Amino acid sequence: MKRSVPCIISLCLVLSLAASGCSYFSSQQKQPQAGASDGGRIGQAHQTEKQIEPYPILGASNKLTAKERSSMNKWREDIVQVAGHNPGEVFINGPSSVKAVCLTFDDGPDGVFTPKVLDILKQYGVHGSFFFIGQRVKNYPAVVRRADREGNLVLNHTWDHKDLSHLSDLAIRNEITMTGDEIASITGKRPALVRPPYGAVNDRVIRDLQGGNCKIAIWSIDTLDWSQKDKANIARNVMDNVRPGDIILMHSNAGRQATVDALPAIITGLQAEGYGFLTLADMLNVPAYQ
Repeated sequence: MKRSVPCIISLCLVLSLAASGCSYFSSQQKQPQAGASDGGRIGQAHQTEKQIEPYPILGASNKLTAKERSSMNKWREDIVQVAGHNPGEVFINGPSSVKAVCLTFDDGPDGVFTPKVLDILKQYGVHGSFFFIGQRVKNYPAVVRRADREGNLVLNHTWDHKDLSHLSDLAIRNEITMTGDEIASITGKRPALVRPPYGAVNDRVIRDLQGGNCKIAIWSIDTLDWSQKDKANIARNVMDNVRPGDIILMHSNAGRQATVDALPAIITGLQAEGYGFLTLADMLNVPAYQ
């Protein structure tokens, strides 16, 4: 989820609310499927989504300017409020009653770093949740197929990483539908979980995604691996801030060697603290796929 200064600044503006009717992304509604399991080591979270209290979003980078930091902090406050007002539709984190976290990875797939992340997850017997960009899914079908085959979730991060809050209803539907079609053509499963680029969400985006039987998954810990590309800071953002039910944001696209280097320390460090790992579907107790 690569960010530029203007994109970060724009996050302060994404919460202007506009009414909209519900729209559907496909004319044929499918029966929900359960998400990928965690290998049986941890049970599915049983607390319902409406009982989940949003956490403050944590994570720091010394590479942000004062203006960028202020904009990010304002967005964090706003999106937590949006999640609180839309229980069961917008998730920041999972239930605090479950001592487990979700490892999530944005902006892949690619041919180098997504496979490296998959190698590490497989080595440690952990499943992740991948929010893939549709254009890249089309270019790396074997990587997508592998992620799914190994028990990870393959989820929707739009077609070309546009800020959905700036798009028309039709454009929002196209971003999600095209990506869902591409993923389904490879895995046979259409994602029901979406992560809007930049976390840019307003009432219209929520209503459009709700109309398409999709729920929105944000994050509660930002490793800021897109800003401070340092494995120690990436791991520190997790280990110094972790709480039961956290959704951890990382990336698996080009240039993410620091993320790859930090991932084993994050997994083993969390395991040493008694944390387990769940996919988003199991943590949130919602379907991963339509």
